[in-house]
Amino acid sequence: MVADDSLRHASLDPSTQQSFELRWERYLPDLWIGLSRVYGDRADETLQRVRDILVTRIAERPDDLKRLDEARLLEPDWLQKPSMIGYATYTDRFAGTLKGINDHLDHLSEMGVRYLHLMPLLQPRQGANDGGYAVADHHTIRTDLGTMDDLDDLTATLRSHGISLVVDLVVNHVAAEHEWAQRARAGQQKYRDYFHVLKTQNEVDAWEKDLPEVFPDFARGNFTWNDDCQGWVWTTFNEFQWDLNWANPDVFCEFLDLMCELANRGVEVFRLDAIAFIWKKLGTGCQNLPQVLREHGPRRCESSPLLWPSRPRRSSARMTSSGTWDEAVTGARYRTWRTTTASWCSCGAPWLPATSVSWRRP
Repeated sequence: MVADDSLRHASLDPSTQQSFELRWERYLPDLWIGLSRVYGDRADETLQRVRDILVTRIAERPDDLKRLDEARLLEPDWLQKPSMIGYATYTDRFAGTLKGINDHLDHLSEMGVRYLHLMPLLQPRQGANDGGYAVADHHTIRTDLGTMDDLDDLTATLRSHGISLVVDLVVNHVAAEHEWAQRARAGQQKYRDYFHVLKTQNEVDAWEKDLPEVFPDFARGNFTWNDDCQGWVWTTFNEFQWDLNWANPDVFCEFLDLMCELANRGVEVFRLDAIAFIWKKLGTGCQNLPQVLREHGPRRCESSPLLWPSRPRRSSARMTSSGTWDEAVTGARYRTWRTTTASWCSCGAPWLPATSVSWRRP
């Protein structure tokens, strides 16, 4: 859920509090610059909500994962090491269920696998679902694969074998059956603002003039009329996948909280699916815009007294969750967020480690 005032009441033990505050002070300049460039007048509000979410989720973080966070601080390039051999697969085809993966750990270890990427795990819509990438419930595992408890058990077992878990997180859209979309159709303005809903055909035509079609053979156009909303919903991929409005900081905070929740379950890396599409600007193709892509070099935000650390930025794309939020929303939006003691993930065009934040293109 989106952060609210109740989150501010979370308390941390002295050691965790100190560790968090040191990270927060160190990486606040990066975070502030990113938020201010994307959210403008709402940057202050969003910054407070980010802090509230992080503090709350760190308070819930298991002790063994906190220890992993500290260890990763001593090895910040852990994900970039040549020894980090990855293995990507669909759970059902590889082992049937999450529990079934335990029977294949010896095989993975013998191959030298250090991180396991399981393709879409979260609950998709029924019927056509774009291979699982039309997520209907971010808080539930696909029913045929297992449960969130099974995920907890799996990540613990993988860690004992020195293997980090990678999961997909779709950031551009959700299924039309997702709770946010249902609330939008029910007339709740807060959730309607989570999406792009155009009122007239003329607006649609103005956008379509510059937009390519992702699936021209079977999903023509980028908008779908919805009777309940009485408007044209932006649907880049399929009519059942509603594009999210990342210009709304509520969406940003929802995903931050979700990533922290999954990181607390032991997810160490996120692959961010379809991130190139998240920012929309009239007169462009709405792909890989500056608000999505990272910028390089030291920067200064005139409205902030804090300076951008003068260190080079690698043009990479992956995100981790341990001990920091690094590259929190590529470029102005996913800036480096090394702000927590927990393993929070950063964001990147497709990968986000949840235990050490960094970006790398696969």
